[in-house]
Amino acid sequence: MRPRLALTDDPEVNREIVAGHNERLRARAMESQTLRQLDVARMVREAPPPIPWAVEGLAARGGLTVLSGAPGAGKSLLASALAAGVATGSTEGGFRCLSGTVVIVDAENGEGEIHRRVRALGMPSKGLRIVEADGFDLTRREDQDALEGLLLDRPDLLVLDSYRSLWSGEENDSGATTKVLQPLRSMLRRHHVAAIMPVHVGRENREYRGSEALAGDVEFGFKLSRAEGDPDPTRRSVECWKARPCAEPTTRWLHFGFESGVFVIDQAEPFETRTPGRPPTAQDQLVPRVLAALATGPLTRSDVARGVGRKPDDGSVRRALDTLETSGQIRRALDGRWALAEMAESPWPARPGLATWPPPKGGGADGQVAKADPGRNGGQAEAAP
Repeated sequence: MRPRLALTDDPEVNREIVAGHNERLRARAMESQTLRQLDVARMVREAPPPIPWAVEGLAARGGLTVLSGAPGAGKSLLASALAAGVATGSTEGGFRCLSGTVVIVDAENGEGEIHRRVRALGMPSKGLRIVEADGFDLTRREDQDALEGLLLDRPDLLVLDSYRSLWSGEENDSGATTKVLQPLRSMLRRHHVAAIMPVHVGRENREYRGSEALAGDVEFGFKLSRAEGDPDPTRRSVECWKARPCAEPTTRWLHFGFESGVFVIDQAEPFETRTPGRPPTAQDQLVPRVLAALATGPLTRSDVARGVGRKPDDGSVRRALDTLETSGQIRRALDGRWALAEMAESPWPARPGLATWPPPKGGGADGQVAKADPGRNGGQAEAAP
């Protein structure tokens, strides 16, 4: 509360009193440990630093990523596989994991299940630390301090499994949610650590369960799910519903399976929802015509629309371009032109957020696809032409 000033009946004296008080406030602002002055001139002059990815396109150092999904969707398995990917510097399901160290705090599964998952995922013995949380509560200061103690060595990735199991508050209460997540975010920023935290979806199948404050307190939000009507029980989609530092990526499709007794996650073809016998939509009909138009070279969206006999602002053309970009058949440059992926110049100056987020299909910087030989089991990923 602002202190009351001892003013007098003399206006001139009162102006001096107020001026002196305001100068003291300005000095406190400059000396404050909680209000930090930023160098705006430098920000205007220099380009911002690149996003410090731990898992390219999914988790960045200093930020919290929420991975939501229904029970049994595979949230913990995906988070653990990405953790193994960071520990070995390998690519998991098309997500390029930058080599580093990992801490997993597991309050969900118990030692026996954790042991089984370590074996099933072929997790490495080095670069990875797993801690079982029993009675842990993120709302308690002593447990917050204990968690921060795990981050003093600055691991590159922290996995918190899971949100609901790590604290005892009411998840529908926005105040309680903020009380848990804001200290956690501050901790991640202080130690420059990326974090992935699985959460459940709500009954209405929203992006997540609980208070809407959760979305405001995270940097990234992804939903892992099976498409309704998909006959393949091993296929999952990873759809972004929030990306604070960059553009939201296109939906990824993954295949969960076992190879030689080891659980692996590979890229999968998207599930096509159009049922046999249904008449093709305008978008379906436009896709081959758009590809034919782009075979002549890079074109703007308006040029593509005119090339297929549509108006420049036709929505079906835009959706057809988005579909083709999602499938990796075309790419878009900073100047707005589209081109067939195999015809795009190398390096093709893609849009902000798409050049490195998400990375090229397969995770390689040159667009090559990494074979499924899991580097986390001691092998080295091999690029295939």
